[in-house]
Amino acid sequence: MNTSLDRVQIVWAESQQLTHYLHALPPAAWYGPSACERWQVGDVVVHLAACAEVYTDAICRGLQGDIATLPGFPPTGVDMATAAKRFTQLVIARRQRLGDQVLATFTSANERLHHLLSGLGPQEWDLPCYHRYHPNRIRPVRSFVDLWMRELAMHGWDIRSRLEPSAHLSPESVSIFMETMPRTLCGRALPDARLSGPVRARFVLTGIAASSMDLVADNATARLEVAGEPPVHLRLCCDTETFVLLLYGRLRLETAIARGRVVGEGDPELVAILDQWFTGV
Repeated sequence: MNTSLDRVQIVWAESQQLTHYLHALPPAAWYGPSACERWQVGDVVVHLAACAEVYTDAICRGLQGDIATLPGFPPTGVDMATAAKRFTQLVIARRQRLGDQVLATFTSANERLHHLLSGLGPQEWDLPCYHRYHPNRIRPVRSFVDLWMRELAMHGWDIRSRLEPSAHLSPESVSIFMETMPRTLCGRALPDARLSGPVRARFVLTGIAASSMDLVADNATARLEVAGEPPVHLRLCCDTETFVLLLYGRLRLETAIARGRVVGEGDPELVAILDQWFTGV
């Protein structure tokens, strides 16, 4: 098991790989589409810079015992879909204001966050901090290391995959994604009640952090469980990177099956239904 400081160095290496990649991009690429809907490459980098700034602010406040909602963020109870739409608009507006300083802004924010994390003492990793997307809006300092890795890795893939179709997540990030996999999925509910009961799809995962996971979905909820004894309606085999990209809505299950990235057995009509849960994680 890596220590928190070990993980900080792993995340720093991930950020440096992305930084070097961005430095090599031709100017026109910054205005090209990313895998994030409605976002150009430059917008994604601005989002990453904003994440690093917010994490730094939240941790600094947490170290001082301040876990109040950060300035400019919605309080508990505000509709998060509305807040996310507003955040997207702010990111695009900031990218337009920054112009050719987008990469410098990201680099500076990333370095400040790394410096902060690298200097933490053993007694500080479990201090509580504000985080807008956690159910109770509070997370320990140590969780921000993995959150930052997930942001860097997934959004790095969002950039590279539109420029290099063969782009992959790093092995280090796949391991962290699998360790910190959410158990309750945040996809769209199924209001037309097409399911007469829960559907259980078993994913047999190969490669890094190989395991078996069950996705259990009904018309209102979906969750992930360690594969157990109950019978399954679908059995799906893929590598862990593909599973992560599915879970984060970067691949559609139907498309992954058609391309041979997922091999399935069971009721094919359930595939499109399950696809609706692989969004918004």
